[in-house]
Amino acid sequence: MNIVEFADLVDYRLSQMASRNEHHQFERLCSEIARRRIATNMVVATGPVSSGGDGGRDAESFDSSLPVEVSTWFSLRATTAAVAIACSLEKNYSKKIRNDVERIDRTSDRRFDRIVFFSGQAIPVAASHKLQNELSGENCTLAIWDRPAMARALSDPDLHWAAQHYLSIPAELVESLHPADGLDLPLEDEIYYLPGQALVRVIEHALSVSQSVDPEARGEVLKEWRQYVALHVALDRLPLTSQHAYELSRQSDELARRLHRKGTSGAEALRAYGLLR
Repeated sequence: MNIVEFADLVDYRLSQMASRNEHHQFERLCSEIARRRIATNMVVATGPVSSGGDGGRDAESFDSSLPVEVSTWFSLRATTAAVAIACSLEKNYSKKIRNDVERIDRTSDRRFDRIVFFSGQAIPVAASHKLQNELSGENCTLAIWDRPAMARALSDPDLHWAAQHYLSIPAELVESLHPADGLDLPLEDEIYYLPGQALVRVIEHALSVSQSVDPEARGEVLKEWRQYVALHVALDRLPLTSQHAYELSRQSDELARRLHRKGTSGAEALRAYGLLR
């Protein structure tokens, strides 16, 4: 099975969650996608989904100064904006989205900068754009993830575990996936599927980042800057196993602390290489 076929399977499993009354699992699955694709500093609302006490919010971002104070794999993907997550398997997605957006605005003691709605339905692009334009305000925007968008995200290697756990996809099927079967994909995508040599190839690829930074600029930390940028590129752009992602994240955190002791930061390194504004 290749990635396209896997995405179709994920889409089908997602479409069956409502009939299996798996609303809680869907909520948790959405929160995991949000942590990987929207912001790491998300917390899931507690209590039964149907209790109504969440004010329309199934998860939301928690206040964090990490994005501006330190530069780690977690903090670089955290947000200082207030983000609310809402999810639903209801077929009448239009009514549900309108109701949840209104409830979040009316009942929350926070002012959200962004609302992200995950729907278990396949929403036509025109309908999605219409809802986003209609319900986005001057200070708060609405983004909609429908079922196909979720299926595509869950087909990425870093979220395979979530598809396996929440959609009951057999482990042996996930482990046998290979993106090159019948697809014309870049060679780097094979890294995820090469045990043993994967980490070596990831680092070799990441170290090919541009060296356009002025050597005179912070020359005493230029080597650490480049190492940090290389690790960031690998974590951000390459498909990794959980083991390799953890190892690179650990190295990234160690470098960030070392840079902090030298009076600079990982964020400064990323800005120098044009990867962060």
